[in-house]
Amino acid sequence: MKSSFTFVCCMILFSALIKSQTSLYMPLDIKKAYANGTRNYDGTPGKNYWQNSADYKISAQIFPKEKLLKGSETITYFNNSPDTLNYLVFRLYQNIYQFGAPREFGINKKDLHDGIKIHRIKLNEAEF
Repeated sequence: MKSSFTFVCCMILFSALIKSQTSLYMPLDIKKAYANGTRNYDGTPGKNYWQNSADYKISAQIFPKEKLLKGSETITYFNNSPDTLNYLVFRLYQNIYQFGAPREFGINKKDLHDGIKIHRIKLNEAEF
């Protein structure tokens, strides 16, 4: 009886070891990154990894008495992706403080201003 109990315990232990997970859990997005070649198994970027970048040249003048900021900016954008960019998005977040701008919260009147005014946009020597 004692030997059959020991045998059954050993079999249960052995079956638990066989059924145990042999590899670590890997999230689906990580598996996809390996499959797409954008990530290597050692964690470094893969051969298909790319990253866009931009260089900014900004010149600005501040006129405190007039509550005015004047400036110009040149953005050189580098598209390193295999895709063609059909449009660029400029987010003018400060225009939430523009007079008459729709917003879901109150703003102190002294914080309101005329908003950002874009006078010129130039793309590959074409002016808009």
